[in-house]
Amino acid sequence: MKLLNALPIRPLLMKKIISLSWVDKASIALFLFIVASAAYLILRPATYIFVTMRLFERDAPDFYFNRPTHLYVEKLMPGLKETGGFGENLLEIVDIYRYRSNNTYIDTFVTIKTKAAYNKRKRQYSYNGTPLLIGSFRTFRLQSIIVNGVIVDISRTKDAREKKTFIIEGYLDPINHQNYLTYPDNITRGDGVENYIAQQVREGLKVVDIQGNVLAEVIQVKKTPGKFFSPLAPQTFISDPERTRVDLTLRVVAEKINDAYYFQKEGRLLVGQTLYFPFDRIHIWPTIISFRPLDEQQ
Repeated sequence: MKLLNALPIRPLLMKKIISLSWVDKASIALFLFIVASAAYLILRPATYIFVTMRLFERDAPDFYFNRPTHLYVEKLMPGLKETGGFGENLLEIVDIYRYRSNNTYIDTFVTIKTKAAYNKRKRQYSYNGTPLLIGSFRTFRLQSIIVNGVIVDISRTKDAREKKTFIIEGYLDPINHQNYLTYPDNITRGDGVENYIAQQVREGLKVVDIQGNVLAEVIQVKKTPGKFFSPLAPQTFISDPERTRVDLTLRVVAEKINDAYYFQKEGRLLVGQTLYFPFDRIHIWPTIISFRPLDEQQ
């Protein structure tokens, strides 16, 4: 009996809808579209990925003056989040790699846990409808901070890259440790850096990351008197009391990128290559003579 009484309801509802004005119909259609769109955005498949960016102040190819300052970088801390309307985490800084470059600027890599949508057809992740592409300049907002930079890596896991500890043998080339405006070129064509530099290089110097992990440490230093070529006899070395040759051994944690290992993500371990080490009291650029994994016997 109840079923029979309910049957006329549907035709009556249809008549009611048909009798509505076109303005009312458009309003209902818009409301249903908004509800469907919101449901899609909430219920669509999404995943968390880890986006690593090298930070820059602006979208420009100038790598030297375009780096962030210490004052800006100190405001970026692991745990800084941006949440959505339902309280879900959209962005979260999970790791920061700070590498001192000079007194004003700092090389900084930030890993951001990102809630992203995946397009199977294009095989792309996107955030807020914009594709996340390696090599592209992106801007993210986390609370009151704008994070600008170039995406250098996208991964499904946080620690996807292999890390290995190496023993590096090297020396300080005077060409990489001189003031070109003060010292003539013929003097530096020799062997040894200025004494004030050599005095600061000692065992125990360390480079650490923001978590306090040791990335590089000087474990052995050998110093011998410096010398330079005589300008009158190019094949003759002359003792130079103002210079000291510095040979050193370092223990370095390197990260595997493609088929090579890199220190601080950019300095490749390669014989003849110079690596940059920003210690607290001195910055040096040793030239690699040899390197081997720590667990490999000499």
